Amino acid sequence: MSLDQPKGRAFRWSSVADLAAIPASRNGRVPTPAGERRTSQRTFIDSNQGRLSNREIQMRSHHFLTVVCAMALLLGACSEADSSTSETSRAQETTTTTTAPSEDLIGDDEFRSQCVNVEGEAALRVVEPACAYLASILSHDGSKVPVAPNAWRIEQGVNTGMSGPEIQESMSNDYFTTYVEGLRDIRRFVSGNEAIAYYVLDIREAPGIESTMLAERFKVEDGLITEIEVVFAYCRVPVSNATAPDGTDMCPKDASPPPPVA
Repeated sequence: MSLDQPKGRAFRWSSVADLAAIPASRNGRVPTPAGERRTSQRTFIDSNQGRLSNREIQMRSHHFLTVVCAMALLLGACSEADSSTSETSRAQETTTTTTAPSEDLIGDDEFRSQCVNVEGEAALRVVEPACAYLASILSHDGSKVPVAPNAWRIEQGVNTGMSGPEIQESMSNDYFTTYVEGLRDIRRFVSGNEAIAYYVLDIREAPGIESTMLAERFKVEDGLITEIEVVFAYCRVPVSNATAPDGTDMCPKDASPPPPVA
């Protein structure tokens, strides 16, 4: 093939042999055929497009990993929150269980059989704390009375305790309970988380008093007494018919109220 080409036209070669026959240019480079330049340009573009696609894949992978990590952190936080909630619930259950009245709060099996004689779990949760309070009148030990920290007590319309510790202290040091010889004829009525107990205290060595009749209301929440309200009346003779009132006198009219104690 002749290398002479018409003026104004680009060189074109049909074979590698033709390319080899062309002398080098002044800068020592051999001119690149137009077809090969186009192929090279396409290869370069395709290569760049491949690199762009790889970057995009890497960016998407990074984004995906970021989302996965964020979800893992959120799930971990939720798991910790659930664990914390479960631990709090278990702690609350433990607290309720340990503060709820048990047999050792009353201590006297005979008194327990006399006082705690109701049926049903709901009634027992109210009656047992109340009976622990009544048992402390005989034992003079208020430390076992299950009272809430913010409990209060009203006696004959007068406040005699504004906190649980104050009530416990008074049950351990109440001068009146030192005259108590016995507690009997307990009757109770339970409604919801409240109970009313009617009972009689036998008194010894107190001038002009042989018995005291009491009606006492207890409110119990989560095994702890929160409210106590009591009214009572003295009698100069032993009270009778209190176990099952039949309409007759429990304390004769001429025996109540007693004269003031000197």
